[in-house]
Amino acid sequence: MFLTKTRTNKYLSKVSLSNGKYLIRLCIPALLTLCSCVAGTPKDHTGDILTLESRIRQTNEKLEELRDRVSVMQYMLDRHERTLVNLDKHPPQPGKTAPLSSETVKSREAVAPLPDAAGGTPSATPRKPAPRPLTAKKKSAVKKAPTSPDKAYKLARKVFTGGDFKGAARRFESFAREYPGHRLANNALYWKGECYYARKQYKEAVACFDRLIAEYPEGSKAPDALLKSAYAYIGLDKVEKARTILKKVIKQHPFSPAGQKAEKMLTRLNAR
Repeated sequence: MFLTKTRTNKYLSKVSLSNGKYLIRLCIPALLTLCSCVAGTPKDHTGDILTLESRIRQTNEKLEELRDRVSVMQYMLDRHERTLVNLDKHPPQPGKTAPLSSETVKSREAVAPLPDAAGGTPSATPRKPAPRPLTAKKKSAVKKAPTSPDKAYKLARKVFTGGDFKGAARRFESFAREYPGHRLANNALYWKGECYYARKQYKEAVACFDRLIAEYPEGSKAPDALLKSAYAYIGLDKVEKARTILKKVIKQHPFSPAGQKAEKMLTRLNAR
């Protein structure tokens, strides 16, 4: 009995040993395959990195453009609020011109000619020396300065926020004339009208806003142009014309920011 158990144990040990060797033989190829995968050539991610950098650069450019737009809109919002406050303090009356703001009076005093030494009539402002004519080389250099539409528009807005409304109006007009099919063409006409409005050239502002509505009736700035033309008519003491346009804004663009502003302005005018 003891010998039988011993032989049985030896047989089982041999079977388990053989099974173990068989399992090892099966595992070796799998281990070799795994090692080869781990030790293989790493994947080249250069293309992915370049794509990511390009997307980051584009995102930064869009953020910068949005910052510029927000600054411009904040600037115009402040001007609109000051206009509404001035209208409440000094409502326009038929046959009378609107009172000048303190900023306008200061600017006119700053540019007013000084009296001459004899106490007579004010002397004319001294003329600046005529600029030297550009040479052919310089003219060619000026002509060879290409500017993309987006950069030209961005530069015009920068001039506008800097307070040079006359220079900004020229740049916006140049943009609208050179790039009439661009997505920002109607914006350029709108801001040109804002330049005239800021300088209290209300007739020119109305003409510019009317031009925008005629050329880009479905443009994003059409509601704002119609609203600002009403503001310009208020500046011209044509209150009834302004009321008609404000009602038109409310009817055509009831749920837009321009429509909401038109309702507020119409309420102010009717409360007088």
